[in-house]
Amino acid sequence: IDFETDAQGDTTLPRLFSKGSWHLFFDFDSTPDSLHFAHDCNTTQFIRRGGSPSLDTRYRVVVKWDRSSTAGNMEIYIDGSEVTYAQTQNCVGGLVADAANDLCIGNDSDGIGCNEARSFDGIIYEQAMWNVELTAAEAAALTDPNRRVRLGPQQVQPASLIFYTTWDDQPGGSSADGDTFLDKSGNGNTGTANNGTNNTGMTATSETQLSYP
Repeated sequence: IDFETDAQGDTTLPRLFSKGSWHLFFDFDSTPDSLHFAHDCNTTQFIRRGGSPSLDTRYRVVVKWDRSSTAGNMEIYIDGSEVTYAQTQNCVGGLVADAANDLCIGNDSDGIGCNEARSFDGIIYEQAMWNVELTAAEAAALTDPNRRVRLGPQQVQPASLIFYTTWDDQPGGSSADGDTFLDKSGNGNTGTANNGTNNTGMTATSETQLSYP
């Protein structure tokens, strides 16, 4: 994910990704602020938390994991390097399934659909997911802060890329509410932007990337 957090918003735990039993979020409750991944387990929750991201700064992040119960097997890369971890807690009792839940970006996943809570206040430029664990070299390359080629995720294990979107089909300053954002992985995992009941804040931002392959 390529993002920038502007403010705390309506929660101290704003979601970047959320899918039922697991969440990736910017953690304002920690000192310093950190990136936090949590996955519900039947007995003890899986947690891996680290890094020290700042507000109003753009970051490229990869979370790589073999989906084992050992939290130390998850690695978080920010801007080309693996972070220093502040919390590592193993899953006990097995991971709770998430197959029935929708993937929510910038908001909380609460059962089927997305919940208007724990909203992300910032800019999200692109997101990608694979169904295999990336290598350390791939994670470092994808998060390189000097990368100028926008479609990098499509060049890394493309056969295993299951979701990729750039959210770049609207002019800067226009409302993105109701837009359908295409999944460029070819798997049809498209999504629809939703401002929610308040109908504020879902605004397109012009991109600064310079080249496309």
